[in-house]
Amino acid sequence: MLCERCNSAMDAADEACRNCGAPVPKLNRSWSKFAKISVVTLVVAIFAAYFIMHNMGMINYDFIEDVFTGSSSETLDDIPPEDDGSGAFAEQGVDNDNTEVVSYRRSHEEHIEILHTIHYAANAYLREISHHSPVISNSGYLYNAGDNLPITLEMLTAFGFLDQYYDGEEVLLLYLRPMDMSPFEEVALDHLSQTQRDRMTVFLAYPTPVGFGLLSDHGEHIIYRENLNLLLLSYTPTLFDVVRPQSSDEVYRAVADMILDENDTHDDGRDVLFIRHLAVDDAHGFASFSFGRDPSTIHNLIFALEEDAELTIRLVARDFDSALHPKAAINSAAPNFNFNLLPNYDISRTDISEPAVFTEILHTMRQNGQLYEDAEPLFISASDAFAYIITNAGSAFLGHFTAADGWSIVPVDNWMVAEQLMSDFTHNPPLYIIWQQ
Repeated sequence: MLCERCNSAMDAADEACRNCGAPVPKLNRSWSKFAKISVVTLVVAIFAAYFIMHNMGMINYDFIEDVFTGSSSETLDDIPPEDDGSGAFAEQGVDNDNTEVVSYRRSHEEHIEILHTIHYAANAYLREISHHSPVISNSGYLYNAGDNLPITLEMLTAFGFLDQYYDGEEVLLLYLRPMDMSPFEEVALDHLSQTQRDRMTVFLAYPTPVGFGLLSDHGEHIIYRENLNLLLLSYTPTLFDVVRPQSSDEVYRAVADMILDENDTHDDGRDVLFIRHLAVDDAHGFASFSFGRDPSTIHNLIFALEEDAELTIRLVARDFDSALHPKAAINSAAPNFNFNLLPNYDISRTDISEPAVFTEILHTMRQNGQLYEDAEPLFISASDAFAYIITNAGSAFLGHFTAADGWSIVPVDNWMVAEQLMSDFTHNPPLYIIWQQ
């Protein structure tokens, strides 16, 4: 500093100017002492704050090095996104706040290696379990439909497909069709063949700063958080009320026309169509049917209901009843299909009795006066224990066979009553013998 009288240089500790002897104002000396005290206090505060934060677990020994050298090992793929409660992880109950900081302090290569290990384990489990239990996409997530359980990391660990070390990883096990990602431009899967695009595939989804990473047999991709939510929503059944249409309903007639058109029958020679089971909601429907030329062969199909200017019925899949797991085949064709539309019997096991049984049933009805001599019914179908008959006059009858009494035939008001009576006799009635006319 300078002397106010002669402008000579002075030290802050001088009490008087060494050149002219003028006294140094006390304010300057006091300010110098205050500055020293402030610096010392600041240093003590910094070290005290570090000690407190370290003991609270808020920082670790790498803190100083990271701050001053910028040597943090975190990559973009390792930093968790903020969870606003609206994303897919919120729906699965993943709590980002409880994730240890150290779990994100790994290299990109280490992270991808862990994901590949989990992906391999999920596919191995899928190959193993699919021999005896249907695996489906339940709202987009990998799901064991036979046991009605989601397939999780804990399940993979419990069955020995994955080491317990991986249980805490923040990943979603998804089961998706690549074709359903085409609306999202950030996911580039256009190079896949049509077969690959249509096939249900295991995807791992994990959080990144720009959305979610997707890892599958087709490589690594990114999908934005909002688009992943839209994708999973499109896989979620709407669970509308299930309706069993009557033959007078518009949707019944539209489904009948679609079936006849799909089976190459035309107005000049249409075969007689017997709809055994028809159920619809606001999005899809299931139909089981046979033809008059071959009433013992039952066909099944699922369709979509498309409401534009008029009701449109679009065939989605057929012949899935011959698959190893029909439910998995249906799910592959329509991942958001509502399984409540399926009838209450195994669609892959529809045993129709031989004509000799029909002869016995008709003989009993003629003896009972329920059918005129030499008259043939409009419809008859039977299993080992039940029969359903419609006469040319439109009267409906239900038959029940017992070893002690043979065939007992009783009139019923309609097919709904017949289904209820059969359900009262057994928990798994052969409802496929019904004509839902």
